[in-house]
Amino acid sequence: MAIEDKPAEFFAKCCEARRVKRPNKTLVKEFGKYTTLSEVREVNLSGHYLGTKQVMAVVDLLIKCRNLSSLVVSGMCCYAADLGGIWHGTKSGEVPTGNEVWTHLLDMARMHPTLAHLDVSDNDCGPLVGRLLEAAVKDNKHLVRVTHDNVLIDKETLAAIDAHVERNAKA
Repeated sequence: MAIEDKPAEFFAKCCEARRVKRPNKTLVKEFGKYTTLSEVREVNLSGHYLGTKQVMAVVDLLIKCRNLSSLVVSGMCCYAADLGGIWHGTKSGEVPTGNEVWTHLLDMARMHPTLAHLDVSDNDCGPLVGRLLEAAVKDNKHLVRVTHDNVLIDKETLAAIDAHVERNAKA
């Protein structure tokens, strides 16, 4: 079996590629429950304290999970893990910003062939994330359920997202 088929090992490789120093042990254990990427159907990142590079690594893994149906990032604490690394030799631009993380995550959601549920509730995501989320729901006809409680996205954008979700559910 190729390493790409084992989620925990693939996640470790994604973390290594993104220069994550300490992969989240809970996520490693969670992905370790599966023997192949095709078994991963639901991922819940709620309440995890993840650096931006680690979130990018998770998204790299999710892109390969061809049967993923539900992704919950509600209350995910995404911090710039190595901002202190400025004093430890981290190069400028090496640590992705929160906007880059959301862009990567929602690009994955926009193109994922099986993702049906996305929960972004309880995050301090604003207008850019709102536009990216709207584009994801508009372009991905499989997204039939999006939860967005307690976010900083304007009401008009949320209404447009809900309208796209409703249209997708009826299709």
